[in-house]
Amino acid sequence: GNNVVVGAGAKILGPITVGDGARIGSNAVVVKNIPDNVSVVGVPGRIVRQSVDEQQEHRLELAKKMGFDAYGTAQDMSDPVAQAVNAMLDHIHAMDDKMEKMCAVIKRLSVDLPDVDLGPCAFQLTEDALREDVLPDMSAISSPPEKE
Repeated sequence: GNNVVVGAGAKILGPITVGDGARIGSNAVVVKNIPDNVSVVGVPGRIVRQSVDEQQEHRLELAKKMGFDAYGTAQDMSDPVAQAVNAMLDHIHAMDDKMEKMCAVIKRLSVDLPDVDLGPCAFQLTEDALREDVLPDMSAISSPPEKE
């Protein structure tokens, strides 16, 4: 199919048809045909999501705009990280709606606000920040006592 995401280590065994927009989770083993627009996880692969409701569609749209892809995950999986990201995306969407309404009211008051280019939603780790994450502060570890 078209627009398919296949997670790392996933296996598709045999003459299988994968539907358009399907997502196959990492390390899933697919042994049956996959319909359009579903997510498949596990061994053997099973469908965990079949349709996208309006709220999920907003999440996916916002996540795509931000460059985020929850690689091979489904919205209804019990992954706490995916749930946290979904909660943040819901909050961002609500704040965007509120901001649009506020701007509309301000415009009706004949106040002209300049457009602000926020640029891409991305960040870069500096070498020092990366080093701090990878190499913890070694001074907190005490040395073993010296032998006499």
